[in-house]
Amino acid sequence: MSEDWRRAGNKVRTARTRAGLTRHAFAVACGIGKRTLEDVETGARDNFSDDTLDRIEGELGWAEGSIRRIVSGRREIRYDSDLRQLQDMWPRLDRQARSMLLSLAREALDGDHT
Repeated sequence: MSEDWRRAGNKVRTARTRAGLTRHAFAVACGIGKRTLEDVETGARDNFSDDTLDRIEGELGWAEGSIRRIVSGRREIRYDSDLRQLQDMWPRLDRQARSMLLSLAREALDGDHT
């Protein structure tokens, strides 16, 4: 397979091992097969579904599309822990809570907080 996919797989493997997860444990957390994860990490093929890559990226705390960014020679986009927590909570928030958070974020961007 291409060197680009091997490079991306290397980054996935490095991030997984830094998180202290075995290939099996990480595959289970992603909801994908161990063999599929092995193929990603070794760059054995390049025909992965978007869903598979999204699941891996989500478990690594990377933005959607990060693996394909690496394949094209760019860097992954990592979410910080606060943003990741907010993403995890967002679906459980009611409409009013979401609206309040968006208002606060807009105010923080527009306001002069020096």
